[in-house]
Amino acid sequence: MTTSTYPVPSFYFVVKFLDGLLYSDTSFQSVSGLGSSVKYETLYQGGMNEKAYMLPQKVEHTNLVLKRGIGSYQSGLYLWLTSIMHTDFALPVIPKALTIQLLDEKGMPSRVWGISDALPVKWSIDEFNSTKNEVAIETVELGYTKSIRLM
Repeated sequence: MTTSTYPVPSFYFVVKFLDGLLYSDTSFQSVSGLGSSVKYETLYQGGMNEKAYMLPQKVEHTNLVLKRGIGSYQSGLYLWLTSIMHTDFALPVIPKALTIQLLDEKGMPSRVWGISDALPVKWSIDEFNSTKNEVAIETVELGYTKSIRLM
């Protein structure tokens, strides 16, 4: 475990699916959407207009957005996505747990977030454009039920 006092760079990271099946193809260009918000209900006490009570209702998580070069059709991530999105739910929908790790200069985790019960919400392929010299990118959006910073 690294306890650096310097700000952690965001360019050196790894995403690990914890079931082991998807581990071989989890190199991503970018990860975004790691965040939570609390929804509140505002209540006013009768006759006291200057004071409002805010009661917490639920915690909501933004979708996790993973981008990478288009992977093989035999990759674990592709097989998981298609088993949910292209089978009319004939197969069981299996959520995944994963971690997002920011790495230090030695490749050791310095900050880690755990994601529980991730499921694909959206899967898309970026534009193909013959006038640009770019890698073909696929984007996977995952909804999840819980995130926690582990270190």
